[in-house]
Amino acid sequence: YTRQPFRDCRNCPFIVIVPAGTVDVGSKADDPARDKSERIIHFETIARPFAVGQLEILRDEYAAFVNETQHSAPAACD
Repeated sequence: YTRQPFRDCRNCPFIVIVPAGTVDVGSKADDPARDKSERIIHFETIARPFAVGQLEILRDEYAAFVNETQHSAPAACD
């Protein structure tokens, strides 16, 4: 797997690979910045690597995707 961002096509967004493995998530119970809904530190396992966009998709980019692919966008989507 590559650690470098890549694209599936010239106009596609950059993608990165998240490798399989175990990570600790959450925060310490006594962390003053801890949100009430946040769990204390625990471990999560990612069973298989997966690809995810490096950055969020902007409205203009989504609109271009809908135009180019004739994708059926939800009526409530801005």
